[in-house]
Amino acid sequence: MTQFSENINEPFLYHALQHMQEGYIFTNNRWIIEVFNASAAKIFEMAGTDAKGKHLLETWPEIFSPLKSKLDADAAASEYSYEVSHRHSGSGDSALEIRAYKSADGVAVFVRDIELNSSEQRFKLLVQDGSDLVTIFDQDGVYKFASPTAINVLGVGPDLLIGRNVFDFIHPDDRETARLQFKLVENEHRIMMPPFRYKHYNGEIRWMETIITNRLKDPVINGIITNSRDVTERINQEIALKKILERFNTVSKATSDAIWDLDFVTKTITWNKGLTGLFGYDLEYTSMDWWKGNVHPDDLEPVLAHFNKMIKSGIIKSRLEYRYRSADGSYKNVFDRSYIHFDESGLPTRIIGSMQDITSLKKHIAEIELQNAKLREISFIQSHQLRAPLASLMGLISLLDPETSSPEDVYEILPLLMRSAKEADDVVRAITEKASS
Repeated sequence: MTQFSENINEPFLYHALQHMQEGYIFTNNRWIIEVFNASAAKIFEMAGTDAKGKHLLETWPEIFSPLKSKLDADAAASEYSYEVSHRHSGSGDSALEIRAYKSADGVAVFVRDIELNSSEQRFKLLVQDGSDLVTIFDQDGVYKFASPTAINVLGVGPDLLIGRNVFDFIHPDDRETARLQFKLVENEHRIMMPPFRYKHYNGEIRWMETIITNRLKDPVINGIITNSRDVTERINQEIALKKILERFNTVSKATSDAIWDLDFVTKTITWNKGLTGLFGYDLEYTSMDWWKGNVHPDDLEPVLAHFNKMIKSGIIKSRLEYRYRSADGSYKNVFDRSYIHFDESGLPTRIIGSMQDITSLKKHIAEIELQNAKLREISFIQSHQLRAPLASLMGLISLLDPETSSPEDVYEILPLLMRSAKEADDVVRAITEKASS
């Protein structure tokens, strides 16, 4: 059998053994380690230079004592395989598959971490077809791995990133913040970085959003893993919206209206400072559900029906009144004027509106309407209830003719005059009370 020591004459075979995915160990007949490749170093968490010269059985007796027992029991045996449990520091137990080949020069041992190997395969499958960019860095931010999506996200193949430092690609104005976030993951294990600017391979500046996870103690990863996505379009929209909002706020200095901008894609509403001034909410962005939750329950259904009818009919301008809840729990009457923007396919993309507080106006109108109702009632009293006693008075007075009326007639008519006068007085008092109430 070919001698699997580092003194063999086949340099290509030796190179292949050193860089194979399985762990490879060669010992002489005294069980002294002569070859200990990189995969073995990863499995047993010991550098090859430290392992060489050690006694295999004394260093890992729980793993390799079954091998010695087998070879001692059967001197003619040249091959032997078995599985054994092995504890990794900080990551629990895993199963090792041991395959040994005995020769005249010593023993060649191949070791495969069954769980590690399957985890590596699962990891590769996960990052192969995902849309996010998955990368692995060392503690200094040097690329150790990049998923194939690097070509789509960054415009460069994964191989060209390996060995490069990620901070060399981050915009100078964002670099220090990114370094601090990268440092935080050592203690917090997992963090969400705020969006930062990254230099695309074509020279463009792109906005990236990244989740960082510390997997330095994971034998599969052995590094800091990141999941990143290009959010340039979203950030540019937010910047554009912010500029619009600034213009809205400039306008709002001359008005107390609450100006709102509903994005149908994100289902979010952007507000100007009028939201605080009118309703007491110190918010700049809210959801549609938040807005609906503040519309008076009795008004919500007709308001939603109104907007749905506008959208279905393609109507771009709207005017309606409804009640809206303030931060203190009270409701204000608002007059809402809005404009709906449709895309080329006729679908709504956003609604921009202006809410005006008309609570005082509604109250004033209600007072006027109440006053008008009183005036109409007074008019009714004057035209009906007051006319009867006045007509009676006028008729009785006409009977008092000084030339023809006798004293007996006067005595008979005077009580009737007093009663009619009292009736007229009662009506006048009622009118006065209505007018003053």
